[in-house]
Amino acid sequence: MLSNKIIQRMHRGEVALGLEMSFYNDDLIELAGLMGLDYVHYDGQHGPITPETIDRFCRMSDG
Repeated sequence: MLSNKIIQRMHRGEVALGLEMSFYNDDLIELAGLMGLDYVHYDGQHGPITPETIDRFCRMSDG
């Protein structure tokens, strides 16, 4: 079972740091993973996004 890093931080009284995006950019997602950010929130409501794109984002942000 995977652990949820954000919830673990909350239980320790720490702050989770992340990135909010409303546009598509592979480089920023990869950079967020390399920087050790806890999450990337991508708002795909107003643009095309596929399950394959989400899968690629997850793999890129894994650091």
